[in-house]
Amino acid sequence: MSPSIHDLAPLYALRALDPDSEPEFIEHLPTCARCRAEIAEIRAAEVPAPNSPVSPPPELRDAVMARIASESQVAKPAAVPKRPAWRSPVPVAAAAAAVIILVVGAFALLRSDEPGPTEVAQKIQSRDDAVSLDLEPTGEAAGDVTLWLDGSERTVVEVRGLASPEPGSIYQLWFISGEVITPSRTFEPTDADAGSATFFIDGVPAETVAISVEPAGGSPAPTGEVVFAGSL
Repeated sequence: MSPSIHDLAPLYALRALDPDSEPEFIEHLPTCARCRAEIAEIRAAEVPAPNSPVSPPPELRDAVMARIASESQVAKPAAVPKRPAWRSPVPVAAAAAAVIILVVGAFALLRSDEPGPTEVAQKIQSRDDAVSLDLEPTGEAAGDVTLWLDGSERTVVEVRGLASPEPGSIYQLWFISGEVITPSRTFEPTDADAGSATFFIDGVPAETVAISVEPAGGSPAPTGEVVFAGSL
């Protein structure tokens, strides 16, 4: 095994790892807590970029919606205004990986005085007019996923007690409105022991929100098991 394999973690986190190096790194990842922690930290700080909604084949969308309908009894909280489509991270070129890491670091420093997602979620929870959407497990998945709305063009996603995905897999959020499924960001617990993560996403929920298990790096349309879902 290459002695510098740990150096590949940032590229893997940014979906910019050379295809020739990826199989060796994926084999290494389950055995290395250091690399898993570094990947989770980079992806938690990742700045979302635009990702256009997709109109998948009817049979794919029907399969996703049928899974949600058959396996989940979802509570419907108070409706909130629909807003523009959500955004999600997209792959970047390997040559730009180092630049993006520097930009993310500089952006974090410039915004160091702004409240983070955990603080924003706590403030929302303390308000009488707090608006939230709880996603319910569609099968045997364990954990709690809550979306908190702060009245702006962003939403706080709070995850607790969620099992880490299998090596080579990642959780991905989806927003379903009519015939359109919009891919949102991928994520995994940043605290593996507590199964927790708290992060921002631009926008507010569509008609239905779902979480599925996808290959590392995410998918343009759902391909894996839907594990959580909720509707407005």
